[in-house]
Amino acid sequence: MHDSRGLENNVFKKGTIIVEDRGYFDFDLMAKRNTADNIFVTRIKSNTHYHSTEELDLPDEKDQDILKDEIAVLTGKKLRNLAFLKLNFA
Repeated sequence: MHDSRGLENNVFKKGTIIVEDRGYFDFDLMAKRNTADNIFVTRIKSNTHYHSTEELDLPDEKDQDILKDEIAVLTGKKLRNLAFLKLNFA
């Protein structure tokens, strides 16, 4: 069984930093992690709708594989109950 089952167990104590693959990309889980003050990094799914509110400068001569760093608000039908969810996409 894939460990993405039981996602509710993937919320941790305040300040925990989580780095994971997009297999864990779940809006309800993101909302719970925001509430728990978790910090998480995941790849966005290609069909995710969002609105960019700010594009951040990339560091010179570092992390050349990063194409864009944005502050974004997720939009779309699945997010109506998660209006407070704001993410930073890198």
